Amino acid sequence: MKLIHSLTIASIILGSGLIIFGFVQNGYWPAALGLAILGGFWVYMFQRKWWLSPVALFVLVGGGVTGIILGETILWTLLGTMALLLAWDLNRFYKRINVQEIRNPAKIVKQHLRILGMINGFSLLFIGMYYTIRLQLSFTVIFFLAVVSVWSLAKTVQYLLQKPDIDQLP
Repeated sequence: MKLIHSLTIASIILGSGLIIFGFVQNGYWPAALGLAILGGFWVYMFQRKWWLSPVALFVLVGGGVTGIILGETILWTLLGTMALLLAWDLNRFYKRINVQEIRNPAKIVKQHLRILGMINGFSLLFIGMYYTIRLQLSFTVIFFLAVVSVWSLAKTVQYLLQKPDIDQLP
């Protein structure tokens, strides 16, 4: 459990730092300072086991999107958002695994980290492809891809929720 705890804090700091770096790079110091305080507060909330982490995630990602609107490079927001989503997932997993009685927690942690690694690896691959290929897609194609992504995510969550016992996972 110490590994999950440490990875969560590292992901919060990394994600916040990447988004903050984009603001600092463009000279938006007051916004960067506000987001840095919020990132620090998220770490504090995680240490105290408070429930407000989704709010911090929403505000930090919203800050990143605002940075894109202000002309910030999209790369820092994508990477920061990916790290913040990782932190949020690890935070939820940490809370869930500490509440449930699990026979083999090391196995569950290893499997969860493997799944997160694959998801983040594919995300990095797609971000790299975006910056390498520079595809120009129409709004219709982007909308279709977004709908397919949301549908796929919903099916994945539905499949994961059908697992009767967390100890029965391979």
